[in-house]
Amino acid sequence: MALTSPRFTDVPALLNAANNSPFLTSGARGHGVHVLQFALIDLGFPMPGSTGGKGMSPDGIFGSETKAKVKEFQRSTLGGAPVTDDGVVGEKTMSKLDRAIGGFTHKVGVTIYTESPSAQSVFLMVAEAKKIYARYGIDFQVRWGRCLAVKEPHKTTLYTKAPAWEDLKKAVTQGVGGTLGPRETTVIQVSRIPPDDAYALTTSGADAAIIRLQDDALISTLAHEVGHVVLTPATGHDKEDHETQLNNLMTTGGRTAPFVLTLEQVTEMRGHARCIRI
Repeated sequence: MALTSPRFTDVPALLNAANNSPFLTSGARGHGVHVLQFALIDLGFPMPGSTGGKGMSPDGIFGSETKAKVKEFQRSTLGGAPVTDDGVVGEKTMSKLDRAIGGFTHKVGVTIYTESPSAQSVFLMVAEAKKIYARYGIDFQVRWGRCLAVKEPHKTTLYTKAPAWEDLKKAVTQGVGGTLGPRETTVIQVSRIPPDDAYALTTSGADAAIIRLQDDALISTLAHEVGHVVLTPATGHDKEDHETQLNNLMTTGGRTAPFVLTLEQVTEMRGHARCIRI
């Protein structure tokens, strides 16, 4: 059975469960269970015992609490008529869950300007960001700007690690000819940001957010930097959002796929002015 909700369409364990090959049941662990738990929580089946931790929260463990919530969902009329409440997630339960959770509930928008017309890694980063945010019901929307032809003296500003906020805004609006807005993030792909270990830099103000992104950044870097944008108050007062668990999207440095967000992070993102409810 094919799944249609953007939350599930690239999660192998849930696609397999939708075809009974294999079921998801007690003892299962991993990313698929995490996404399942998150969907159930969003549908009104809280899991206090499985949330609150770091890295992967819900915890991705199909234990007694998850089984109990699956049974509650199976008995409900969400997504259609009740099904057998055995606490096992197979074709009928996934079909019902797919209908109940539906499509996107929120959206985040970025406009991307590229320095190189063949910046292939940027397209890969966009595809990865779309997948990551979709699992939490957030539509990652992209508007493509033109290839950069930066006017002087604004080029120096774009390549400076920590320029003044007003200078950076001018470099985008005057040097690039881009647009800035409070509800959408401007992404500038550049070849290099000194020092060499700075793959990307995000600056947020009350009136705009700007990401400078190197073409050779990690595939999860764009999604990570947009995470900073929607975890920083719209007033522009920065906060520290980095995690240490390798599977969490907001971990600094190396991250391990599949990338996840915690319930706390997603709740904060959904409440941000730049994450718009659909």
